[in-house]
Amino acid sequence: MTYINITSVKLFVKVQNVFGVFKIFACLIVIGGGAYQIIKGDTGYLSQGFQGSSTSPGSIALALYSGLWAYDGWNSVTVVTEEIINPSRNVPLSIAIAVPVITAIYVFMNVAYMSVLSYSEMTSVPAVAVAFGARVLGPAAFVIPLGVAIATFGCAMSVQFGVT
Repeated sequence: MTYINITSVKLFVKVQNVFGVFKIFACLIVIGGGAYQIIKGDTGYLSQGFQGSSTSPGSIALALYSGLWAYDGWNSVTVVTEEIINPSRNVPLSIAIAVPVITAIYVFMNVAYMSVLSYSEMTSVPAVAVAFGARVLGPAAFVIPLGVAIATFGCAMSVQFGVT
């Protein structure tokens, strides 16, 4: 990881693009699995998705605050502005495109999880995505932890790039 970061910005971008494609592909597998369940009409678990939730302003504020880390990547682009070509155009553009796309992907992934797993299953397993993969993908379930590992490595690369 360090070698890639110190060797070349272009090499870093190429490697990061490869990891990005794999991350999106893994997310689309989850979304596709959920869509398949919904198309089959198997939507019994969707109504349980918000079981135990509260609509009080304090609970909503806490949920929004707790979820901020998941959408925190947009600020990384501002840290590496000096490496970006035409930053006055590309920084706002990257934020305007990436935030809605990532938000949609995360929302669709959560709907996919809620279409396949019950509330009790989601709250009792250490990794919802792995339980989802086991249920939907069967022998190909290894794709989910592999996708998580690739996403984690890509995130670590981005963080390291931003601070070096």
